[in-house]
Amino acid sequence: IIRQEAENLIRKSFQAGQEYLNEEIKVSQIVEDKVNEFDLDQLEEMIRGISSPEIRAIEILGGVLGLIIGIVQDGILLLLG
Repeated sequence: IIRQEAENLIRKSFQAGQEYLNEEIKVSQIVEDKVNEFDLDQLEEMIRGISSPEIRAIEILGGVLGLIIGIVQDGILLLLG
């Protein structure tokens, strides 16, 4: 019984804290304001810096898959032709 009451108390405390943060601090509004304050070129550079390795990996994977598909197509044409 004590454990259940403790869990309920903790859950209610977290909910109250979350509601306070949502109402008083308005984190989403702060983030939106900060993003809107960024210079567009600076924001673009930051996004490119973060996503550059992933984009490069996608380009390489696309090239490898294209090569494999091309080789398979040539093999099929040689077998049928």
